Amino acid sequence: ISEIKAYTDDAFTGFVTNIAGDWSASAGSWSEISDGMLGNNEGLGDVFYLSTQRCSSGIPFILEGDISLQSGTAAGIVFGITDASSPQNCWYCVNVDKQQQITKLFKNTGSQAWEAGRKLTSDEIEKTDFSIKLVYLGNGRLSYYLDGAYVASHQDISFVGGNMGIMTFGSQAVFSKLEFTEISVPKLSGLSLSGADLKEDFSEDVFAYSAVVPYETASITVTASA
Repeated sequence: ISEIKAYTDDAFTGFVTNIAGDWSASAGSWSEISDGMLGNNEGLGDVFYLSTQRCSSGIPFILEGDISLQSGTAAGIVFGITDASSPQNCWYCVNVDKQQQITKLFKNTGSQAWEAGRKLTSDEIEKTDFSIKLVYLGNGRLSYYLDGAYVASHQDISFVGGNMGIMTFGSQAVFSKLEFTEISVPKLSGLSLSGADLKEDFSEDVFAYSAVVPYETASITVTASA
Protein backbone atom coordinates (compact mmCIF):
# COMPACT_ATOMS: atom_id res chain seq x y z
CA ILE A 1 0.00 0.00 0.00
CA SER A 2 1.47 3.33 -0.99
CA GLU A 3 2.18 5.93 1.65
CA ILE A 4 0.46 8.94 0.09
CA LYS A 5 -2.55 8.91 -2.19
CA ALA A 6 -3.05 11.56 -4.88
CA TYR A 7 -6.11 13.79 -5.02
CA THR A 8 -8.38 13.72 -8.06
CA ASP A 9 -10.52 16.58 -9.31
CA ASP A 10 -13.47 15.37 -7.26
CA ALA A 11 -12.16 13.53 -4.22
CA PHE A 12 -9.28 11.45 -2.96
CA THR A 13 -9.18 7.69 -3.28
CA GLY A 14 -7.94 5.31 -0.64
CA PHE A 15 -6.15 5.88 2.64
CA VAL A 16 -4.45 9.30 2.68
CA THR A 17 -1.44 9.69 4.96
CA ASN A 18 1.88 11.48 5.04
CA ILE A 19 3.31 8.94 7.49
CA ALA A 20 6.22 7.20 5.81
CA GLY A 21 7.47 3.68 6.34
CA ASP A 22 5.96 0.28 5.74
CA TRP A 23 2.45 -0.43 7.01
CA SER A 24 1.32 -3.79 8.40
CA ALA A 25 -1.51 -5.32 10.41
CA SER A 26 -1.09 -6.94 13.81
CA ALA A 27 -4.16 -9.11 13.16
CA GLY A 28 -7.67 -8.91 11.77
CA SER A 29 -8.90 -7.81 8.36
CA TRP A 30 -7.57 -4.59 6.83
CA SER A 31 -8.14 -3.56 3.20
CA GLU A 32 -7.86 -0.36 1.23
CA ILE A 33 -11.15 0.74 -0.35
CA SER A 34 -12.12 3.89 -2.20
CA ASP A 35 -13.08 5.65 1.06
CA GLY A 36 -9.93 4.77 2.98
CA MET A 37 -8.52 1.91 5.05
CA LEU A 38 -11.25 -0.48 6.15
CA GLY A 39 -10.79 -2.36 9.41
CA ASN A 40 -13.44 -5.08 9.36
CA ASN A 41 -12.88 -6.45 12.83
CA GLU A 42 -16.14 -6.88 14.69
CA GLY A 43 -15.80 -9.75 17.13
CA LEU A 44 -12.08 -9.05 17.69
CA GLY A 45 -10.38 -7.11 20.48
CA ASP A 46 -7.61 -4.53 20.00
CA VAL A 47 -6.41 -4.82 16.40
CA PHE A 48 -3.71 -2.51 15.01
CA TYR A 49 -2.60 -1.31 11.58
CA LEU A 50 0.80 0.32 12.05
CA SER A 51 3.55 2.18 10.25
CA THR A 52 7.21 1.61 10.94
CA GLN A 53 7.63 5.39 11.31
CA ARG A 54 7.93 6.45 14.95
CA CYS A 55 7.19 9.64 16.84
CA SER A 56 9.75 10.89 19.36
CA SER A 57 9.24 12.08 22.92
CA GLY A 58 11.77 14.83 22.25
CA ILE A 59 9.91 16.44 19.32
CA PRO A 60 6.44 18.00 19.72
CA PHE A 61 3.92 16.89 17.11
CA ILE A 62 0.31 16.74 15.96
CA LEU A 63 -1.32 13.47 14.91
CA GLU A 64 -4.79 13.77 13.39
CA GLY A 65 -7.14 11.46 11.55
CA ASP A 66 -10.65 11.07 10.16
CA ILE A 67 -12.65 8.00 11.14
CA SER A 68 -16.01 6.59 10.12
CA LEU A 69 -17.10 4.20 12.88
CA GLN A 70 -19.66 2.24 10.92
CA SER A 71 -20.61 -0.45 13.43
CA GLY A 72 -19.45 -2.09 16.62
CA THR A 73 -17.64 -0.74 19.66
CA ALA A 74 -14.60 1.53 19.19
CA ALA A 75 -11.93 2.86 16.82
CA GLY A 76 -9.10 5.33 17.15
CA ILE A 77 -5.62 6.53 16.28
CA VAL A 78 -2.61 5.09 18.11
CA PHE A 79 0.92 6.28 18.85
CA GLY A 80 3.80 5.64 21.23
CA ILE A 81 3.80 1.91 20.53
CA THR A 82 7.16 0.84 21.90
CA ASP A 83 7.27 -2.57 20.16
CA ALA A 84 5.34 -2.93 16.89
CA SER A 85 5.73 -6.71 17.00
CA SER A 86 3.80 -6.77 20.30
CA PRO A 87 1.75 -3.56 20.23
CA GLN A 88 -0.51 -4.63 23.11
CA ASN A 89 2.41 -4.35 25.56
CA CYS A 90 2.48 -0.53 25.53
CA TRP A 91 0.36 1.81 23.42
CA TYR A 92 -1.38 5.17 23.54
CA CYS A 93 -4.69 5.88 21.87
CA VAL A 94 -7.35 8.50 21.23
CA ASN A 95 -10.64 6.82 20.40
CA VAL A 96 -14.41 6.96 20.18
CA ASP A 97 -16.19 4.17 22.05
CA LYS A 98 -19.87 3.78 21.15
CA GLN A 99 -20.49 0.95 23.62
CA GLN A 100 -19.32 2.91 26.66
CA GLN A 101 -20.49 6.16 24.99
CA ILE A 102 -17.20 7.93 25.69
CA THR A 103 -14.26 9.48 23.89
CA LYS A 104 -10.89 9.33 25.59
CA LEU A 105 -7.12 9.59 25.50
CA PHE A 106 -5.49 6.67 27.29
CA LYS A 107 -2.42 4.52 27.83
CA ASN A 108 -2.57 0.72 27.83
CA THR A 109 0.18 -1.58 29.07
CA GLY A 110 -1.80 -4.82 28.94
CA SER A 111 -4.51 -3.09 30.95
CA GLN A 112 -5.47 0.55 31.01
CA ALA A 113 -2.87 2.61 32.89
CA TRP A 114 -4.76 5.92 32.80
CA GLU A 115 -7.41 7.78 30.80
CA ALA A 116 -8.68 11.31 30.24
CA GLY A 117 -11.93 11.93 28.40
CA ARG A 118 -15.63 12.65 28.53
CA LYS A 119 -19.04 11.21 27.71
CA LEU A 120 -20.26 11.40 24.13
CA THR A 121 -23.13 13.78 23.48
CA SER A 122 -26.43 12.44 22.17
CA ASP A 123 -25.57 13.74 18.70
CA GLU A 124 -22.13 12.06 18.82
CA ILE A 125 -23.68 8.76 19.83
CA GLU A 126 -25.86 8.84 16.71
CA LYS A 127 -23.20 9.97 14.21
CA THR A 128 -20.52 7.85 12.53
CA ASP A 129 -17.87 10.30 11.24
CA PHE A 130 -15.29 11.85 13.57
CA SER A 131 -12.13 13.94 13.31
CA ILE A 132 -9.55 13.26 16.02
CA LYS A 133 -6.48 15.39 16.78
CA LEU A 134 -3.74 14.56 19.29
CA VAL A 135 -1.27 17.31 20.23
CA TYR A 136 2.01 16.44 21.94
CA LEU A 137 3.80 19.46 23.42
CA GLY A 138 6.87 17.73 24.84
CA ASN A 139 7.68 16.59 28.40
CA GLY A 140 4.86 14.04 28.24
CA ARG A 141 2.13 16.68 27.75
CA LEU A 142 -0.74 15.30 25.67
CA SER A 143 -3.98 17.01 24.63
CA TYR A 144 -6.68 15.92 22.25
CA TYR A 145 -9.61 17.30 20.30
CA LEU A 146 -12.74 15.74 18.84
CA ASP A 147 -14.25 17.42 15.78
CA GLY A 148 -12.18 20.53 16.51
CA ALA A 149 -13.29 20.89 20.15
CA TYR A 150 -10.92 20.40 23.09
CA VAL A 151 -11.65 17.29 25.16
CA ALA A 152 -8.91 16.61 27.70
CA SER A 153 -5.19 16.67 28.57
CA HIS A 154 -2.81 14.45 30.49
CA GLN A 155 0.89 14.54 31.30
CA ASP A 156 2.76 11.23 31.19
CA ILE A 157 6.46 11.72 31.85
CA SER A 158 7.06 8.06 30.96
CA PHE A 159 6.13 8.69 27.31
CA VAL A 160 9.10 7.72 25.09
CA GLY A 161 7.49 7.80 21.63
CA GLY A 162 6.99 4.89 19.28
CA ASN A 163 5.11 3.62 16.24
CA MET A 164 1.94 5.27 14.95
CA GLY A 165 -1.17 3.96 13.25
CA ILE A 166 -4.85 3.13 13.60
CA MET A 167 -6.86 0.55 15.54
CA THR A 168 -10.25 -1.02 16.00
CA PHE A 169 -11.87 -2.75 18.96
CA GLY A 170 -14.80 -4.98 18.07
CA SER A 171 -15.79 -2.73 15.19
CA GLN A 172 -15.92 -2.00 11.50
CA ALA A 173 -14.38 1.38 10.73
CA VAL A 174 -12.98 3.27 7.74
CA PHE A 175 -9.97 5.56 8.24
CA SER A 176 -9.80 8.07 5.41
CA LYS A 177 -6.84 10.16 6.64
CA LEU A 178 -3.98 10.10 9.13
CA GLU A 179 -1.47 12.96 9.18
CA PHE A 180 1.62 13.53 11.32
CA THR A 181 3.23 16.97 11.71
CA GLU A 182 6.23 17.92 13.83
CA ILE A 183 5.79 21.37 15.43
CA SER A 184 7.71 23.92 17.46
CA VAL A 185 6.25 25.04 20.79
CA PRO A 186 6.91 28.53 22.18
CA LYS A 187 7.84 28.61 25.87
CA LEU A 188 6.28 30.96 28.41
CA SER A 189 8.61 33.30 30.27
CA GLY A 190 6.04 34.43 32.81
CA LEU A 191 2.50 33.96 34.12
CA SER A 192 0.48 36.23 36.41
CA LEU A 193 -3.08 36.64 37.68
CA SER A 194 -5.12 39.73 38.44
CA GLY A 195 -7.77 39.07 41.07
CA ALA A 196 -6.08 36.02 42.58
CA ASP A 197 -2.68 34.67 43.58
CA LEU A 198 -1.01 31.66 42.02
CA LYS A 199 -0.28 28.92 44.52
CA GLU A 200 2.78 27.78 42.56
CA ASP A 201 5.80 29.82 41.55
CA PHE A 202 6.10 30.11 37.78
CA SER A 203 8.55 27.77 36.06
CA GLU A 204 8.82 26.82 32.39
CA ASP A 205 8.89 23.21 33.55
CA VAL A 206 5.57 23.49 35.46
CA PHE A 207 2.48 23.05 33.29
CA ALA A 208 -0.40 23.20 35.79
CA TYR A 209 -1.20 26.03 38.21
CA SER A 210 -3.95 26.71 40.72
CA ALA A 211 -5.48 29.61 42.62
CA VAL A 212 -8.23 30.09 45.20
CA VAL A 213 -10.76 32.92 44.93
CA PRO A 214 -13.76 33.97 47.05
CA TYR A 215 -17.11 32.47 46.02
CA GLU A 216 -18.42 35.84 44.82
CA THR A 217 -15.54 36.36 42.36
CA ALA A 218 -16.97 36.72 38.86
CA SER A 219 -13.73 36.71 36.86
CA ILE A 220 -9.96 36.93 36.99
CA THR A 221 -7.40 37.98 34.40
CA VAL A 222 -4.60 35.66 33.32
CA THR A 223 -1.57 37.25 31.67
CA ALA A 224 1.05 35.07 29.99
CA SER A 225 4.28 36.25 28.42
CA ALA A 226 6.55 34.43 26.01
